[in-house]
Amino acid sequence: MLFASLRGFAPNGPAADPAAVLETFLRLLGVAGDRIPHGVDARACLYRQLLAGTGALVVLDDAADEEHVEALIPDDPTCRTLVTGRRALHSLSGAIRLPVAPLAPVDSVEVLRQTAGADRVTKGTTAFYRIAEDLGHLPLALAVVGRHMREHPGWTLDDYYREPVINLALEDGVRGAIAASDARLGAGAQRLLRLLALHPMHRTDTAGAAALAGERDETTRAHLKALSAAHLVVEAESGWFRTHELVRAYAEERICVDMPGTVIRQALGRVSAHCNADRAARNKAPTRAGLPVLRRLNRTEAWAESLIPRAGSATRVLAA
Repeated sequence: MLFASLRGFAPNGPAADPAAVLETFLRLLGVAGDRIPHGVDARACLYRQLLAGTGALVVLDDAADEEHVEALIPDDPTCRTLVTGRRALHSLSGAIRLPVAPLAPVDSVEVLRQTAGADRVTKGTTAFYRIAEDLGHLPLALAVVGRHMREHPGWTLDDYYREPVINLALEDGVRGAIAASDARLGAGAQRLLRLLALHPMHRTDTAGAAALAGERDETTRAHLKALSAAHLVVEAESGWFRTHELVRAYAEERICVDMPGTVIRQALGRVSAHCNADRAARNKAPTRAGLPVLRRLNRTEAWAESLIPRAGSATRVLAA
């Protein structure tokens, strides 16, 4: 087996150079340093010749995009290649794509058990399930919070309620992982990601997102697809997109830094008008089912008004 960490979305340092990865692979395959050719194409050719008929497994972890792995994939049918990445690699010919879902609740608690210590988990299993739910059952966030629990025995489980546990996960690694994905987005998708923090619900359809962005549905749909491909929103069902708690918290931070108050106020006005119009079209009056949306909209408006004085300020520094 050959393994390489490609660091495609590493928060610090550059991604691995395919030429350097090929040099390492060739050395592992027994090629002396003075016999390794120069250039990616020549190295890839020799690499594939040496792997022919071996049935080797090649694992390429954290690929940035298709171009990042193209030279590293054997062309022999007896070999297998496993590529992992944070964005969907749709252009890899002949690839079988396997989306990785969040962990099951019981597996999430097991991650916490292993990192925090079994004694803490057995004392409050119900609370651990709640914490895992707040973190969206994401392994990196679970490991971060589990380590914090192990290193801070004075914290009770009640101390890890929703806002602190999300802030802890962002502070120690998760923010950097999200920021690395964010940095590879186009300007329009980046802008929409931040504006989604203003939506009163954690899911939206294209029309609601378009109201936030002040753009045509077609343009907004393309941005949502880009965010989905980067796993920054989840296409939960046909036509609906859900924002994870951790991503939403990151977007709330970034909107204060990246957008002026006038833009935030305009976007909030558009989404408020959209929500009210949608409610009126469906119900004519705020029914019992519609009340949670109205309450969230009121809370969102109050929160957005509180951040407008800070928006665009260079005095607020965030580690991204």
